[in-house]
Amino acid sequence: MAARHLKLHSSSRGKASISALALATLALAALAPPASAQVEQRFDVRLKGAKSWGAYTLSFLSSSYDTDGAATPATESIKLRFPAGVSIRRQFLNDDFLCDYDALNESRDPNDCRRSRIGTGTMEIDLQPLFDQVVPGKVYLFLSKGAKRGAVASVLVLVVPDSTASIVKQYPFVADIRPLVRTTLAVDRRGTYGYRQDLEVADSMSVTKFDWELSGLRTRKRGKKLFWLTRPSCPGSRKVGFEATYSYAGGQRLTRADSLPCSKF
Repeated sequence: MAARHLKLHSSSRGKASISALALATLALAALAPPASAQVEQRFDVRLKGAKSWGAYTLSFLSSSYDTDGAATPATESIKLRFPAGVSIRRQFLNDDFLCDYDALNESRDPNDCRRSRIGTGTMEIDLQPLFDQVVPGKVYLFLSKGAKRGAVASVLVLVVPDSTASIVKQYPFVADIRPLVRTTLAVDRRGTYGYRQDLEVADSMSVTKFDWELSGLRTRKRGKKLFWLTRPSCPGSRKVGFEATYSYAGGQRLTRADSLPCSKF
């Protein structure tokens, strides 16, 4: 089970009141809409910045909406699959590069794990019916030690609400909610895939959109540049595939796939 923590982060505004905390808790426990709702789901992968020495940046874009215009059912989990051949180099699986989960869980400060940051992005969370606007936030992704048996590593996902968003200005306490999710990265060689990232979303939150950019980690070994991930293997189709499986409250499950030409790497 992934860690599911929602925490108020101290700020210059002072401690949040008990009533604000209660309202925040209610917002995050908002009931999902009826199971009859149908979700439309988009999933796209992009590649940029590929270097001859092996570095590359992967972007993942995901967005969803309900066909009836209501809040999308709460997202229970997202499973991302990476193409075969992609793996984390062992040089990056040590304390020099791994974020301390317990320390980050306590502080919720992205600066505490700067050396472990593998990506950034944005995310939108739907908290209907209590709020009629999505809550936008900045996302920070960090490499961390695996927390489950068989895990290669963990990827920590920290969401910091956008302080300039209208909903945050209207309800300032929302800025103090910083969800932290520990996702599992494990080997999954089903089909043409290699790694699988399991993300279990905090209870009753609907993730309507995320745009993550994995730029990764870099170091040097014997004077040569070294990137944290290996390149994917190229199958006969000359395209490498990515897949995302979404599970929603009410039992609905959707799988979406995208691919990139091998030549892009």
